[in-house]
Amino acid sequence: NLLNGNQYLWTRDQFMDRRYRFQAMYAEWSDSQGAAAEKFVGIPVNAEDPFFETQKELLLGSANVFLQSLAYCLDYDDTVLVSDYKGEEQGRLRVRAAPCKANGEELGEDGFVDDPTMLLNKPLHIAVTVQSLEVNKARFGRGLRCEFTFFGQPASVTTPTLKGLNVLFQHKALFSFKKAEADLIEWLESGCLSIQIYATQEEGPPDARLNTLSTREIRTLDTQRMGHNPGNNGSQSDLLPRQSICYTAADAPLLAGSNNGEGKLKARVAQLEKINAGLSKRERRVKALLEEWGAKPAEERDFDGFYRAINAAVEGGFKFKQTANIISALKNPNLLTALTAGDAAKDQPRRQSQSLNPPSSTPGAAKAVKNNEKNSAACSLQ
Repeated sequence: NLLNGNQYLWTRDQFMDRRYRFQAMYAEWSDSQGAAAEKFVGIPVNAEDPFFETQKELLLGSANVFLQSLAYCLDYDDTVLVSDYKGEEQGRLRVRAAPCKANGEELGEDGFVDDPTMLLNKPLHIAVTVQSLEVNKARFGRGLRCEFTFFGQPASVTTPTLKGLNVLFQHKALFSFKKAEADLIEWLESGCLSIQIYATQEEGPPDARLNTLSTREIRTLDTQRMGHNPGNNGSQSDLLPRQSICYTAADAPLLAGSNNGEGKLKARVAQLEKINAGLSKRERRVKALLEEWGAKPAEERDFDGFYRAINAAVEGGFKFKQTANIISALKNPNLLTALTAGDAAKDQPRRQSQSLNPPSSTPGAAKAVKNNEKNSAACSLQ
């Protein structure tokens, strides 16, 4: 609306319907003369006029949140761009997402896993908080709200509508999955959560200075006010007003692919930093345990206590899987028997060689035999 600056978007069906009504209206105007043509002049006042529009809310843009860190049970907290369908920045949205318990309490770094497949078929709870929103244009401060639909959820989440250019929502939503399926894990790793931002617009009175101007004159004034774009070299497209055109809810999915590159790379870097921090923390924890138990006297080295401590340190990841498997084998007689049998098979050629060539009684030969025993697989297992 060039008179009050409001913006609207029609779906293709809406536009085709209006198009035929435009054509009929133009044909009627062409055949009218004198007073009969006056009814086509002026501001549309009712739905019978194809130029009449009553949309009170417009889709300002969308913010795409990449949640790869959640696949590793790490939190996500960042500010993302709000972009319209042309990729132009309309504002910034602060979002936090974190794995949590069923009551909404965040897991923290202790919930970290270094392989997303570990989450399969296990309960998974995720809390998403829309924290704050800042928009660039003052005319959108009459009312702002956010809306999104999380993976696999039948209903969308909507924040309250708040006034201002910098609003604080702190709107939290909890999503619980009894069993994390493969498609959910895949979506966390490669998909994104698209949050739509809606702005309220009011049908205020038109600028009185524009009432007497034609559409062409208003567009020319708007172009002059926005300034000439030298990149267009005076082309016809430079005569068009460069106000941002916004989509409605029906076309929100189209916005999911806009301006993704930078945000995706930024999320990936943050994810890798958190994974590295989690792995480093776990490694330090295991080293500290080994030093602590190594310093204990022999009579205080309780195997069950050591097993529980190591198991707690490596639980939730595969970085120390080999060590954990050895410890688990010592607690599992059947697995221990299988591993010992495998070690015996590996050591059989060496034992046969030793039986055919008995070691001499020299100190050097005795030392070599002792080294063989020390480096054997069975010794490593013990």
